Amino acid sequence: MDKTERSQSIEGRGVYFHLDVNLGPKEGKEHIKRAMSRLAESHLNFVIPLALDTKGGAYYPSTFRKTRLFPDWDPLRVTVDAAREVGLKIYPWFCIFPEGEGVLGGALEQHPDWAMVDKQGQPIGWADPAKLHVRAFEAETIMEVVRDYPIDGVSLDYLRYPNTHDVCYCDFCCSEFRQLYGVDLKEVGQGDSILSINTASYLDFHTLYSRFAHPLLPRWERWKEGNVTAFLKELREQVKAVRPELEISSYFWDIESAHTACQDWPSWIRQGLLDWANPTLYVYDYRSIRRRCKEYLDVIDGACPTYATVGVHTSHGRIHSAEEVIEQVKVAREEGMDGVVFFTYGALEPYLDEVAEMLFPTKVALPR
Repeated sequence: MDKTERSQSIEGRGVYFHLDVNLGPKEGKEHIKRAMSRLAESHLNFVIPLALDTKGGAYYPSTFRKTRLFPDWDPLRVTVDAAREVGLKIYPWFCIFPEGEGVLGGALEQHPDWAMVDKQGQPIGWADPAKLHVRAFEAETIMEVVRDYPIDGVSLDYLRYPNTHDVCYCDFCCSEFRQLYGVDLKEVGQGDSILSINTASYLDFHTLYSRFAHPLLPRWERWKEGNVTAFLKELREQVKAVRPELEISSYFWDIESAHTACQDWPSWIRQGLLDWANPTLYVYDYRSIRRRCKEYLDVIDGACPTYATVGVHTSHGRIHSAEEVIEQVKVAREEGMDGVVFFTYGALEPYLDEVAEMLFPTKVALPR
């Protein structure tokens, strides 16, 4: 059986789903039920509905989150029930650590001391994973869904630092780093702005380190990577203790993101912290798509199912036709990916009938 044949008999076929916050209960429930039915009829087999957004807004009646985006009803509950009714697996989607992004929002409104701090001493809208109470709060937000909803697992996003090396310089991080290495973090961070994710995409990351960075900057990055990985370990232990059958998955960036965003996903794979992975495929030429697929599969090496995340419409670019969607999926299949995840349902919807007819003629089981 070749790669393409395998993809058509056992394959992950998922989609991110989030609801327009302006929809009321009646139209919102009708929209959700139509969408879940259409996905099942199109032979997709799982859905990733938004549960927590990047501003700290909850799509369910959270007891921990003050910002409830739908005060009159519970769209997550409706989505879970509708998905289960038509046989779709369901993995609620949590945006971890950003709490307002550009401003202090979400949990940071009540706890501004939880925020990351930039080199100028200004707090930013991201919660700092170096702090144990931040990790505990973010985990408990997820655990209330784990305990209260009949889901199949959780899908993590933004499991990283912002895509800059200019954080975090809060008193806690500075104190911790000084105890470890006897150095002021602001000295370590001098010159680190040249190591932005945009630069690192075009130049050799390690060459930049050796030429421009403070010699302890790599250790600071490893320390931050460890904070993110510690959260994932802690969350996994809590989830598996309560519901061991649930699967934990994560979206992540490319190979360099382990350093540029302190998102050490190769380590997560090695440590068995993910039950499946859906790395980004937010590139829009086929050579880059093939290269990305090869890189992911070389690192993951069969440790868990790996689904290419196809960005139908994202901040990085967009696909303009069903034919383009179909070709991206075909390339991912040819390279041996275990399936695909589309971002998002709203972007995919205009192309769904044609995509399903060409790519998903029958129902298939998820890889395990």
